[in-house]
Amino acid sequence: MNFRSWKIPVLLLIPAAFAVATSKNGITLAYQPSREGYTYNTYLEGTKEQKGESKNIHLQFVRHWQLTRTKGDKYLLQEWGKKYQGGDFTLSEVGLPGPEERVEKIMDQLGRVDQVVKYPAGHRYHLNLLVFPDHPVSAGDNWKYQDQINFELAGKAIIASCQTVYQLEKILLYRNDRRCAKILINGLCRSAPGQESVDY
Repeated sequence: MNFRSWKIPVLLLIPAAFAVATSKNGITLAYQPSREGYTYNTYLEGTKEQKGESKNIHLQFVRHWQLTRTKGDKYLLQEWGKKYQGGDFTLSEVGLPGPEERVEKIMDQLGRVDQVVKYPAGHRYHLNLLVFPDHPVSAGDNWKYQDQINFELAGKAIIASCQTVYQLEKILLYRNDRRCAKILINGLCRSAPGQESVDY
């Protein structure tokens, strides 16, 4: 069975688009809507495993996005990116839009995607890079998120089960005034037993 996995440390800046609440039970992480759009210099570094081979990942890109509230407790996330340095690892492999490709997602405050506008259910963009836990966490804690992605292979529909494990490494200050969460991401997508093998 072929599969693809990734291990990526992410340094997440916490501006108005993210909310961090600290209590005696730990740290609560969530997305927070804003009228403003944001531009991030984003760094992905780690390894990708495919067909038994490991490959280093090093990407630096500009990510543009805006998060607004829709009906009820749902949010509309509009995002697009520009890759400006790194290897041949593409942004779409971790659910991020490619250069100048604008994607609109309907999701909840934890980052769980309900719908991707103009893309069918199960498209790879349903895999959000960062999904927060539904409970408070402390430094060193892990949480998991699972989803399924659909593929077309030789005219056949293939289902891949994906699991991402996150770890909050620490909260730190960036330039003495911005709170950041350093989160480690370890993901794996695997086709179901008995199906055609698929790499993702």
